[in-house]
Amino acid sequence: LEGKMGADTATYSVVVRNSGTARVGDLGVHASLPPGAALVDCWAGVEGTNPCRRDGDRVTWTIPRLSGGKSMAGPFVAVLGTAGLAPGKVDVRAWVDAPDAIVQEVTLEKK
Repeated sequence: LEGKMGADTATYSVVVRNSGTARVGDLGVHASLPPGAALVDCWAGVEGTNPCRRDGDRVTWTIPRLSGGKSMAGPFVAVLGTAGLAPGKVDVRAWVDAPDAIVQEVTLEKK
């Protein structure tokens, strides 16, 4: 998970890698939304394609299929409006609905 804080928005990007040998399908990829952040845009791969859906305090994309052997999907990108965020540190985490998935976290700072 990577993030970049701009003047009015924060952009988060995560790439998913299947390090196992088995093919997986219909996996949810999630990124948390900081309280007060507005979802401006989201996509997977190329801007304008495979948008996410807002699900409470997170955004979610669906990977329909991911083969084994270190195959990759993404990037999954979310652009958040930061006007509603107080100055200070902003924590976001990303995870996949799969056993043994590693949760990724990033902290940015709004000045």
